[in-house]
Formats: sequence, structure tokens, C-alpha cells
Amino acid sequence: MRCPNCQAELREGAAFCGSCGATVPSAADVPPAPPVEPEPTPPAPPEPAPSSPPQPTEPLPEPTQPLPAAVAVPAYDQGAYQQAAYDPAAYQQPGAPGAPAGQPPKKNKTGLIIAIVVIVLLGLCGCTVAGLFMFTPIFSDMSEVPTAPPSDPVVVPEEPVAEPMGYASAEEAVVAFLSEQDIGDWVYQVYDEIDDTAVYWAGPPNSEWAVEIVVQQGPDGSWEVVSYEGLDFGGGDVGEGGLSPQDQAIEVVGEHLYAVKQDRGNDAQALTVDPIRSDPISAQESAGMLDSFEVTEARAQSDGSFWVRSIQYWQWGTERWEYWVVPTDMGYRIADIREW
Repeated sequence: MRCPNCQAELREGAAFCGSCGATVPSAADVPPAPPVEPEPTPPAPPEPAPSSPPQPTEPLPEPTQPLPAAVAVPAYDQGAYQQAAYDPAAYQQPGAPGAPAGQPPKKNKTGLIIAIVVIVLLGLCGCTVAGLFMFTPIFSDMSEVPTAPPSDPVVVPEEPVAEPMGYASAEEAVVAFLSEQDIGDWVYQVYDEIDDTAVYWAGPPNSEWAVEIVVQQGPDGSWEVVSYEGLDFGGGDVGEGGLSPQDQAIEVVGEHLYAVKQDRGNDAQALTVDPIRSDPISAQESAGMLDSFEVTEARAQSDGSFWVRSIQYWQWGTERWEYWVVPTDMGYRIADIREW
């Protein structure tokens, strides 16, 4: 017999193992082993077709010695620990061929999702169309501007063209005036021109100027005489109304400057007396450089003379000169000049 602890050989009837010292139970102390139930035999898989004739198997040799009595160990139940075999039917799609009977097939939701998408798209299209119909009248009202119905063209009657009331030029107006006064043989010249007004001096040939004639251009472009007055350079009244000493002094300066503007140096010098007469400036000529002039004022002096101021517009600029005008036997004459 063998030791149940170390499997060493024991003599018959030994109570202790001589190898490990373990107590060896007697045959009376060993409980009988429970009957062992036969293990269920699993169904044999189908045998493959033999490729070669089966070989005879040799039987296992019988044990030469009986197994020692030992504590009974429950037999290993292989079926209790086996995993469940794969069942293809348990994993098949519901409703698919071969599905286990008795299980209801799962519902397919693809058609429901498509229906919902179609309904949403139809709703969006409907809202878009409704919006277009809603705003179309507004855009139509904005784009369509009401137009007035056509009417007959208004015919404006043409106004008759008025005939010119005066003369084609200022000179023609002066000639006509002298003829009306029975002095058509008098000579005349332009004294001053300002915009649409021209001033002429006229007098007998080979004599002093006697009359100042003012000619003005009307809205229709024609010219006509608007005023006239006599000139007095000898101290007495000449013509209608006569001139005061102050006006005579102003007229002398104006006549002198007009002679300078027209490059009539001798006529300009004839209106001066010493000391300025001996100065070449008394016979000054502008050579076309004097555009216009103004005689602004005359200040009387205690001796009967006047300081007459003028503003002269030359092409190089504006100059201001003051003339000393004194009474003489020939009337008022220019005796000196200075800047102011």
C-alpha cells in the first residue's frame, strides 16, 4: 500500500508512514466511496469521410498494481463548466429567413423617417410660396409709379417782340440829341464809360466843351439820352442850371484824366497852370494803360481853391492822386498834384 500523503510504499498494517510520518488510516476508518454517476456522453460529431482505412487501436495495458485507497474526490463535471454552444438562430435578424419561430419581427422605421422628411420639406416649400404671394403686391406697388394721363400740350402764345425804343449805339443817340437841339454841327467825345452808361462832352468846333450828355443802354439793348447839363469852365453859368465852383473843379479834373486816357497830351496840358504846367506830367499820356478812373470828392480851401481826389485803375494796379484846382481867368485849372 502507499502513503496517502507522500505516496511512499508502506508495509501492510503500518499505522504511520516511515517517510513523512503521516498517520495511515486503517481500512475500517476509510469511509466507502460514494457511487460515481456516469458522465453524460455528448453527442458525437459527424465523422468525416475517412481518407484512409481506419487503423486498429491497441487496448490500454491494465494496471499491474491496484490503486491505493484514497479519499474519494468528486468527479469533474465537464458539462457544468462548458460554455453555451453558439446558436446561430439566436443572432439572426428578426423576420429574416431562419429566425426562430415565436419571436415577433422588429418594425422597420426607415419609411417613417422618409415620410417625416418629406412632410417637413413640403411645409418649407409652402411657407416660401406663401411669402412670395404676400410680398408681391408690395413690390408691385413700389415699382409701379402712377403716371398722369396724357394731356394735350399747352400752347403758350408767343409774346410780340418789342421794337427798340432807342438807338443802336450810344454815339447815334448823341448825334440825334444834338440834331434835336439844333446844334448838330457841334463836336463830341466820350468823357467816361461805366457799365451800361456813357458820358459825352459836346461843344462848338474850336471851342471849349459846353454840354455833358449822359447816354444809357436799356433792357432791349438800345441807347437813349437820359440827362444833359451845361459845362462852365470860365466861372460863369453856361447852359441850363450852370455849375457850382466845386462841380467845376471836379469837371476839370475829370476832363484832364479823360484826355490822358485817350492819349491827348496837349488837351490834358491845356487844363493846367504853373507850377505843374512846366512839368512833363501835365501832358501825360496813358498809352492805353489807364483802364478807368473815378473823381470822388472836392475839398474847398479858404482861398477858393479845391483839392480834388481821384482813383485811377491802371493795368499795373490802382493809384490814388489828389489834384489842386485853382480859379484863373480861364476858369478852374490844375496847379499841382500829389498822392493821397
